[in-house]
Amino acid sequence: MYYLHKDQKKHQNNKYHHVHRIEFDREVSIDTDNACHILMLVEGSEITLVTADGTTVNCSYTETFVVPAAAGNYKLINRGEGQAKVVKAFVKNDFDILRQFKR
Repeated sequence: MYYLHKDQKKHQNNKYHHVHRIEFDREVSIDTDNACHILMLVEGSEITLVTADGTTVNCSYTETFVVPAAAGNYKLINRGEGQAKVVKAFVKNDFDILRQFKR
């Protein structure tokens, strides 16, 4: 099981991006929802990222890693003792944002 941190709401007011903190004990499955995810392990010693196509990457504390939107979905597996915490940032999937930049 995982949950988004209670402070997430203050980040949702940003026009262009979301920032979530994901906390989990064992593993969590996440869908990219057609958005590139930028993640950082901020608590815990190591996690393994496994994409839908079987690509596996080990990430240590404070490492930043990117999951392309094309990955579809992926799993984070906690390899350390105790709870793992990952910060996930991504651009909002809203075409109204893109219209602001078109002239």
